[in-house]
Amino acid sequence: MMKSDSSMDKNSPIDRVIEWIEYRLPIFSFLKHFSEYRTPKNLNYLWNLGSIAGIILIIQILTGLFLAMQ
Repeated sequence: MMKSDSSMDKNSPIDRVIEWIEYRLPIFSFLKHFSEYRTPKNLNYLWNLGSIAGIILIIQILTGLFLAMQ
């Protein structure tokens, strides 16, 4: 007899690898937590680009300090 699709899905190699990773480092449940996070309606792409620009500025300042110390 053939197994049903749902039992085959649970034993697929990809699912076993994901379960192995999830048991040791729960990154998939961590990412699932962020997908459930509700964002405000007034948040748009300009806010995101501004945040990214700020992060890049901080990275450039820190790397510039490290390079100046050499």
